[in-house]
Amino acid sequence: MAQPRRLPSGLWQATVYLPTGKRVTRTDKLKSVVVDWAACAKADIKRARWQDTFGSKLTVAQWLEEFTANRVVKDETFRSNRQSVSHILPYLGDVELNALRPSTISAWIKALHDAGVGPSAQRKAFVHLRLALRTAVQNERLAVNVMREMKPPQPAPKPEDWYTPDEVTRILVQLVDPMRTEALLMAWCGLRWGECVGLRIQDVKRGSKSLVVVGKLNARGGWEEYPKTARSRRTVPVREQIFNLVLAQCGDRPEGELVFLTVRGKRPHRACNWGRSYKLALARAGVNHGSAHTLRHTCASWLAQDGVPLANIGQLLGHTTPSATARYAHLQPGYFTAIEESWARMTAVRDSCAVSSDTMVSHDKVDAS
Repeated sequence: MAQPRRLPSGLWQATVYLPTGKRVTRTDKLKSVVVDWAACAKADIKRARWQDTFGSKLTVAQWLEEFTANRVVKDETFRSNRQSVSHILPYLGDVELNALRPSTISAWIKALHDAGVGPSAQRKAFVHLRLALRTAVQNERLAVNVMREMKPPQPAPKPEDWYTPDEVTRILVQLVDPMRTEALLMAWCGLRWGECVGLRIQDVKRGSKSLVVVGKLNARGGWEEYPKTARSRRTVPVREQIFNLVLAQCGDRPEGELVFLTVRGKRPHRACNWGRSYKLALARAGVNHGSAHTLRHTCASWLAQDGVPLANIGQLLGHTTPSATARYAHLQPGYFTAIEESWARMTAVRDSCAVSSDTMVSHDKVDAS
């Protein structure tokens, strides 16, 4: 085995010669990766276990099928991945893994753009394919992940959207329980939709007038053991008036049952039905923007406008990083005070400079005369 060598590109490359005389290589930005690969390959050759996987004719479609079959993901992730695969196969399905190049990926993204696929869907498909190629490298089905250094498409940032108190009032008038109580919890306590409809009887703490968020319902009404992430589990305080409405939904039912059930079938909520009813309520209320998630943004925006520290808002909403709450910082009172005071000082200095300049000009005219 030859020693690893540094390529002009800065990558490291190792070469292994097969018993047939054929040469195979592995390239990576880390020297340790190619050294380990070469050592394992040499050991496999000695044990007659070497398989020239890098020279196989494995296509993107074949590998994605194998990759998907061996993954264990949540239902929502599975559906999202399936949608991403539908954006990959028509363009790259017949391409061999070994034939992929950065230019191939760039051409694929451009084709998606030209076909009218949105930036968010482009990004999801890109990330899914990059993960699949990384797994192929880890399983020695591919020599190098050509997407490793490529950046995914970036969707345009969405402007902050939240409701005014008047809009919330008009929306609530158009809702009936249990949706009205659910909307109140999202607007005042910042619960996500899945966290709200996934509350169980034992999660309602009567003594402290609070809720314990430990899980959620997914879009199809299935229970999941934690909210958005495991770190999103938290205790949420509730206003007394709203807490009494939650207690009314609980009734005398036993622990283990959900607090909120559909009016007709007494079944768990599903996102499609809830969202449809909410859109009708928005139309009747004359509110032409937002969704159920906007109620959560409304909670954070109102608290920020009232001067509540961002750290407290993040704890209430279950944010795992401060950056997630920083988006509401500009709504806090006095956020621009330092800038406005600086402008005032600079204006005073500018005016004094202008006065001094005018005085000097007038003196010059007198001297000239």
